[in-house]
Amino acid sequence: MCESTTLEKITHAARGLPESLAVRVLEYIEDLADTAEADRRLADPRPAIPLAEIIREFGLDD
Repeated sequence: MCESTTLEKITHAARGLPESLAVRVLEYIEDLADTAEADRRLADPRPAIPLAEIIREFGLDD
């Protein structure tokens, strides 16, 4: 993911763009953040919680 200062510069620059282009730029930044978060989670050494356990925990098995 971009450093916060870089992200701030990109966001500031997007403000000067036409709205449709600015929206696309900001969506791209969100995608980068999602990718970084996914990579971080995949690298987590803790074992995954079984889906069946999550379903029971939240009462979704009804």
